Amino acid sequence: MMSLTPFQERYDRVLEQLVASPLVSVEHQESREDVHGGAGADVVFAKLADNHGLHLDDAFRGLYFTSGQLHVVWRLTADSTRGGELCLQNLTEWAVKGWFPDDWTLPPEEYAALADLYTIDYEPHAGSGSVAAISVPEARPLSVGMDSAIWYYDAGDHWLGQMDVDYAGYLEAALLTVGAHGWQYLFTDVNLRGEVPYSGVAGLEHCLTVLPEIFPGHDYEPLRRRFDARL
Repeated sequence: MMSLTPFQERYDRVLEQLVASPLVSVEHQESREDVHGGAGADVVFAKLADNHGLHLDDAFRGLYFTSGQLHVVWRLTADSTRGGELCLQNLTEWAVKGWFPDDWTLPPEEYAALADLYTIDYEPHAGSGSVAAISVPEARPLSVGMDSAIWYYDAGDHWLGQMDVDYAGYLEAALLTVGAHGWQYLFTDVNLRGEVPYSGVAGLEHCLTVLPEIFPGHDYEPLRRRFDARL
């Protein structure tokens, strides 16, 4: 049996706490079959470079996980309309089989940017169509740095915006929020009252109140400050 990568170990610890909490009902959890037979980052990164002309910064290695995806769906037991979904894609999945929704209603400059976006996280269970993606131009050979832009697309509102996090920051925040619906807005230049439906804002605010009770060892004040600053 292959040993878990450090990131997978962190994800599993978060999942254990989520499942154990009486405040939460976990509706679905899945770690899809390992890619490349569970090979480590060294093997996978070498294959990406040799077979696809894609050279990833060494900083990505510490964030690698072998599962095809890490997926969990949860709801608050006190209010089943509030919850979240996390569906993180394996690095090989987005780097080689990258995809992004097609939305011709976006402004021309934003629509043109879609061609370079590869989905790293989305909500297949909710079926919202909303995704987070990393900017990876198609030209090969290509070196991808940790500073590559991360974007959030809200399909319901046909909204696309760049997040002020890198790939590492995205994964860190994804674990901290466990995919609470709409958390990505906290890292974008958005007016929550004016640009996001009230139900979504209220749901996010409620989750930010409950998450510290589910994960008492984590600090949610920075996220709360981001929320307040966008009202």
